[in-house]
Amino acid sequence: MPEYPQLARDITALRKRGDVDGAIAIFNKADQIEKAKPELRSSVAWCLYERDIKSCSGSDIRVTDEMLAKAFKAVGSVRKLVTHDLYSKFSAYPWSLLATARLMRDHDKDDQLVALLASGDDPLLISSESDNSFPSHRDQWVLLAIEAGKRVLKGDNLTQTRVKTVEPILKSLKRLNDAVGLSNEKPNVEVDGQKKRFPSPRQRFLLQYSRYLQEMNWDDQQIAFCDSVIDSEVFFRDTNLKWILYRLSRALIQSNPARALKVCDDFVAMEYRPYALLLRAEILLAKGDKEAALRETAHSLQIITNRDLPFITKNLAFLAELTDDSNVKRDHIQMLRAIRVEQGHPPSPQLEQKAIEMNLPSADQAPSADDLRDQWISINPEPKRPVAVHTNSKKKQKFVAAKQLNQQRERLDKEKYNRDTPRFGEVVFAPIATAQGDVRRRPVIVVGESEGLLLVRLLHTQPTIAGAIKIESWNEAGLRQATFCVPSTREVDAASTTVIGRLSDADVANIKNS
Repeated sequence: MPEYPQLARDITALRKRGDVDGAIAIFNKADQIEKAKPELRSSVAWCLYERDIKSCSGSDIRVTDEMLAKAFKAVGSVRKLVTHDLYSKFSAYPWSLLATARLMRDHDKDDQLVALLASGDDPLLISSESDNSFPSHRDQWVLLAIEAGKRVLKGDNLTQTRVKTVEPILKSLKRLNDAVGLSNEKPNVEVDGQKKRFPSPRQRFLLQYSRYLQEMNWDDQQIAFCDSVIDSEVFFRDTNLKWILYRLSRALIQSNPARALKVCDDFVAMEYRPYALLLRAEILLAKGDKEAALRETAHSLQIITNRDLPFITKNLAFLAELTDDSNVKRDHIQMLRAIRVEQGHPPSPQLEQKAIEMNLPSADQAPSADDLRDQWISINPEPKRPVAVHTNSKKKQKFVAAKQLNQQRERLDKEKYNRDTPRFGEVVFAPIATAQGDVRRRPVIVVGESEGLLLVRLLHTQPTIAGAIKIESWNEAGLRQATFCVPSTREVDAASTTVIGRLSDADVANIKNS
C-alpha cells in the first residue's frame, strides 16, 4: 500500500484517467488511519461526484430514476467525506449538492429537490467566491432554492402541509437576505426573440415569502412583512408590487378593513380584474357596507366577457348571497348550476337545496347572459375604476430626512478617528441609510476607528462618481463584482458590522494616498 500522501495522489491520478472505480477501490482498501486523512477523503469525494452525479449530465445521456436516486444518495456520502471542508469554493460537497439539485429540477423531481435544499445547510456558510463567468456556489443555491419554492407554491389548491415542506428553504433565504441581501439585479432573458426583464432574486423571494405567509394564515406577520417590503421600495415602479398589495389587503381585512380598502384600491389600480374587484367587495362587506359590497360585486361582473363567465363562479355566488332581490338571486343560482353541469361537475348539495326551495328548472337550463348583464347594470349603473390612494408625501419626507442625515454624517469630526488602526482596509457589512430613508446592509471599507465606532467609505459598482477608486483585487476581498471605493464616508457602530474580507496591500495604499 502506498504511503500517505502518495495514496491521495494515486487516487487523483486514477480519477483524472477516468478510472474512478479503481480510485474508490484503493480508498476502500486503505486502513482506518489513512481513511481519516482530509486529503484522501477529499480525493475520493471527487470520485463519487464524477461517478454518480456528473455522469448524469449531458444532453445525450438518458437519465433513469435509478441514476437520480444514486446521485441523491451520493450527495450524502460526499458530505460525510468532507466534513473538514464543507462549503469552500473547492469543496466537492457544494458541487455535488448543486449539480444534483439541477438534475432533480430538470427531471421534475420536485420533492427530492426540496429535500436536498432543505437539508439543513446554512447558505451563509456556502462560498460566495465567484468569477465573471460563473456565479458563486451561494448564488447558485439561491436560484435553485427560489425555483424549488416556486414549484411548491404555484399550486392553486395548496395545503399547509404541502407549504410546510418548503418552509426551511424560505427561512434560509430570509436569513440570507436579512444578513447580506439577495441580488436585486433583474436578469434579461430572451423570449421568442425579444429580451424581457425578469424579477430579481430578491423580488422573487419576497413574493414567495408573502405567498407562504398567506397560505399559513399568519396575518400579523404578513402585515409587518408586506409593510417592510413596501417601505424598502424593492418594487419601486415594478408591476409585481401588486401581489404584495394584494396579500397585504387580504391580511388586513379582519383587523383593519379601512386600511385594507385603501391598499386594495392601490392593487385594483394596477390589476383591474374581476377577482381584484371581488376582493374589494369582500373588504366593503367586512366594513359593514353591504350595499357598496353588492355594487362592487356587480362591478366585478360588468368588466368580463361572456366567454369568461364560466370562470367567475365565485363572483356569481357572492352576488347571489348579497342581493335581496329574489329574481336576481334566482338567476345567479341557476347560472351557477348550469356552469357546473357544463363543466362536468355536479352542483353542491347546498346549491341544489336552494334550487328546490326556489322551484328552479333543471340545472342544465342557463339564464340569458344579456339578462344577467342588465341586472348588473341596474345594481351598479356607473362602474368606476378605483384609483391609487397612496401619495408620495411620506416618501418625500423620508427622502428629505435621509438627505439631511447623510449631510450631517458628511460633516463628521474625522479627526477623532485613528487612521493607523489595524482594521484599515477591512471590508465589512454595515447598516447604511439610503436616499429613500430605509437602512440596508451593504459592504463598506473601514478607514478609521474610535471607541466602538468605525469610519467607513462607501462602495459602488459604477465608476461614474467623481473620485472613485477601483478595487483591483475585489474578488479576493470578498466582494461579488467589480467595485469602486467612493469618497463618501459614514460613521457606524462597530458592533453592527460583519467582516467579509480585506483589501490587498496595493488597494489599501491607493485609498490612503487618496
